[in-house]
Amino acid sequence: MWFLVTAGLVLAADLTSKAVMLKFLSAQPNGRYPLVPGLLDLYLQFNPGGAFSIFHSRPLFITSFAIVAVVALVWWGYRLRPDAHAARIAIGLILGGAVGNLVDRLRFGAVVDFIHVYWREWYWPTFNLADTAICIGVGLMVLLSLFSDELVPPHKQPTTPSAAGESPELIHGATANTKEDAHNARHENRCSENRTSNE
Repeated sequence: MWFLVTAGLVLAADLTSKAVMLKFLSAQPNGRYPLVPGLLDLYLQFNPGGAFSIFHSRPLFITSFAIVAVVALVWWGYRLRPDAHAARIAIGLILGGAVGNLVDRLRFGAVVDFIHVYWREWYWPTFNLADTAICIGVGLMVLLSLFSDELVPPHKQPTTPSAAGESPELIHGATANTKEDAHNARHENRCSENRTSNE
């Protein structure tokens, strides 16, 4: 359930920031307010595409993909091992960001972006807190896939006598008794064959 808590926090922060920026930047000239001149602006834009404006000409595809992704992330989150804490945070970040942008698409037909980073003639596509959370979550999942097994769902273990409640000592003792009985039986057979041959 912790991945849902993470997703809820991301969603709340994302929707709150967008509401504030919509009201604030709508009153600014050209919807733009410089924070760090020449480097960082608050710039209100509506993006019909995916994160960082990818597939901007196919909004229906992006919306459908987002819905499928949300369902898949919830399913995946519930299948994680109980000790997969970092994986839950990663999935929560991605899920919260995906739902935040999905809410925008259902309300406005596009995602509200307002963080604009640039340098002279170069600029990065405008983004928002949901995009940031998604990127951090994906980056964390890449690291986990390389250096951890938290993303691997738990597998059913085969039933063994020890799993059924028998102690290793009892199992070892039973095995030893079986071997001893087999040895005694072979010894008795040899004795019987020797007596038969002598007669």
